[in-house]
Amino acid sequence: METGSRIAKLRIRSGLSRSKLAKEMKTNVSTIKKWENGISIPTVDHIIDLANLFKVTSDYLLCLDDKPVMVLDGLSQSEIDFLNDIVQALRRRRPF
Repeated sequence: METGSRIAKLRIRSGLSRSKLAKEMKTNVSTIKKWENGISIPTVDHIIDLANLFKVTSDYLLCLDDKPVMVLDGLSQSEIDFLNDIVQALRRRRPF
């Protein structure tokens, strides 16, 4: 998978239109289309902003790592514990 495909996938998963993502990134829809279609790649500053927006690592966006990482900054410890409980329940239910 290429960086553009990852951006498109994350944008869609987040419920953002290209227009809304362009506004978040302080750029235009044409630039977002170029990223998603592999015509150009985001600048380093845009990669950082995209990683923060989608709560993934820059390595994931740049296809250096295939494991998406969920950033838990801003969550309380009880919310993190709750997420861990969900993961454990899913693992007991079916093997990954």
